[in-house]
Amino acid sequence: MQGMRVGFFGQSGPYAPIVLRHLAQLENTPFEIVYVVEGQRRVRGIRKHRWYKGKSRGLPSGDDLCPLATSAGIDAMISEDVNASEAIKELKERPIDILLCVGFDRLFCADILALPSQVAINCHPSALPKYRGPTPIFWCLKDGATQMAITLHAIDEHEDHGPIYNQEFFAIPSRSTGDTLYRLAANHAASLCEQILKQACVGSLEGTAQNDAEATRAPRPKAEDALIEPAEWECEALLNFCCAAPYFRIPWLKMGEDPYFIMRAIRTMPGDTLPGESAVQGKSLFVQCKDGVCELEIQT
Repeated sequence: MQGMRVGFFGQSGPYAPIVLRHLAQLENTPFEIVYVVEGQRRVRGIRKHRWYKGKSRGLPSGDDLCPLATSAGIDAMISEDVNASEAIKELKERPIDILLCVGFDRLFCADILALPSQVAINCHPSALPKYRGPTPIFWCLKDGATQMAITLHAIDEHEDHGPIYNQEFFAIPSRSTGDTLYRLAANHAASLCEQILKQACVGSLEGTAQNDAEATRAPRPKAEDALIEPAEWECEALLNFCCAAPYFRIPWLKMGEDPYFIMRAIRTMPGDTLPGESAVQGKSLFVQCKDGVCELEIQT
């Protein structure tokens, strides 16, 4: 019996390729990934939607989604705008039962959502309905959170909005970079995606509607979003934010009229106090937090 046909949508980087690698290496599953669509802001050449033929061989290392897919024997499209009529026309020629999205560069139009015969599922790295949007990890850390989540939910016409099928929480390791956190999230997402695809294949998906009253949004951060006021932070929360935030937007603060850009956090000194709000020693900036002092490495 032929398994359910899955269309996998994602981007290169530390998230989607880890999930695809896990799914592609599974054996005897009730589903088959029949194509991969990689979203890119700019596609080289004249054609804005380009297919690459899959041919099974050893899977490459690295975070490039399309070469990983084709090496697993899966045809892959790189598209500058998957909602464009040309891309939709080509995708309609390749029937799927399940659409699985693991991070993409845009929301899907109605024609894309209509591609699967059964269900469209998104794998989002936050505890929905909190942190809907493209940059949940940044905002989660800015809020001083000590844990993150992966949420698998149905895709509808709204951003990260459909009923939730599964949600798994995990601790944020201290001093993690943004890249590290994406990889950690992807490792949790990989097993959850395997579970959800198997459930979808036997028709056992049950979703719970999101509570929109609890929803928050996580837009791509602007410069002003990365501005910090150390006195408003606890040491450990500031350290974790300054370790991970540069992946998304370099954090910074002002001393008088001078801006200081933070490359990373070095250490915390709980209970310590400074004579003033801050002190500079070479590349180190010491700042007073609610519960102690945090040492930051600054751009010089």
